[in-house]
Amino acid sequence: SFLGIYVPEQGIMKNVVKNYDLAMNIGGYREVRMTVADGETVTSEKVEDVKQMLEKRLKQLGSEDYLIKVDYVTGEIVLEIEETSSTDDIVGDVYTAGNLKFVDSEDTSKVFMTNEHIENISVKYNTTESGTTIYLDLEFTEEGSKKIEELSGNEYKTIKTEKTDETETAETTEGEEKKEEEVKQPKLTLMIDGTELVSSSFDNPITGGNLLMTLNSASTDEEAIQEAAENATSIASVLNNGPLPIKYKLSANTYIYSDITEQMKTIFVLAIAALILIALVVLVIKYKMPALLAGISYIGLVALYLLVLRYANVVISLEGIAGILIVLIINYLLIQKLLTKATTLEAFKEIGIQSIPVLAVILAFCFINWTNIASFGMTMFWGLVLTVIYHFIVYHSN
Repeated sequence: SFLGIYVPEQGIMKNVVKNYDLAMNIGGYREVRMTVADGETVTSEKVEDVKQMLEKRLKQLGSEDYLIKVDYVTGEIVLEIEETSSTDDIVGDVYTAGNLKFVDSEDTSKVFMTNEHIENISVKYNTTESGTTIYLDLEFTEEGSKKIEELSGNEYKTIKTEKTDETETAETTEGEEKKEEEVKQPKLTLMIDGTELVSSSFDNPITGGNLLMTLNSASTDEEAIQEAAENATSIASVLNNGPLPIKYKLSANTYIYSDITEQMKTIFVLAIAALILIALVVLVIKYKMPALLAGISYIGLVALYLLVLRYANVVISLEGIAGILIVLIINYLLIQKLLTKATTLEAFKEIGIQSIPVLAVILAFCFINWTNIASFGMTMFWGLVLTVIYHFIVYHSN
């Protein structure tokens, strides 16, 4: 909980205990500047549409802490996004134009369908003995359904090849091997922003309005499967919201350090630890051995609390730190109550009744779509839940 568990990996010591998820005001963030591509027409309505579409993409790509700044005159957009292991992938996807086309594999100027023919795109998995395959499930509109059925049943239907014997001339020798008739197989290609994603011909006409497109070969390699799944999720997230009405180019991609340095974090943690130690020493002086045992249990609570915050994926912001400190103070007050011979139920009753309005606010904060406030709500929520369970187990059972 406090120092981690370190194991050797590729010549370095790696901490296998999950690290904290830090909000932008503590852990720093990525600043992405997007400028309008040459030749694009900018209007305030289009820019607002782009902003709303970027918000949808960011949510679907799993980004929770971000800020979008927009210049409605020039169209320039500045995106501030939390720094995580997937930030680079999110940045690469979020400003993509997202123009989808179904074209002929040999003549890409022949466009059969575009974004307007797609109702929804989702990711599907199929696991067999040979491995896991990732698919894009394309759900077509009514017009798109008719079009894909027509294409898959006619021009892009799989051509069956046949084998023939060479018997036309006297030059044919006895026992000559049969040759496969060479037939050019047309394919339908799915392209995104001019880049080919996958091509296919069809054994049977596609009816029902859905098309599964394979993104990988069946594999048992977890990393390969994960990569294919992430790729599919990115494609679906970008295409489900339609193409951006304005094309953008990436003009800057910079990591911005937090004003709170690592040294400041260390000093703060040491200061809090010192205050806790002093407070526990005061209790030991006043209540002797019972306070020593209570202090040990308090340290155990803090350790467990820190692990819960990490593995519950709570984003820690400055407001969240305030929530953590409040939880620690509440538990210290509970220990004081219990050391004065109060029962666990009496201690919880006295503090709990006073905290009912606060609990209602905490639950509301947990569902607010603003990372800093939600962080406060979540740290308080998990802290109070753990407080109830921990104190009843450690004190009430004794």
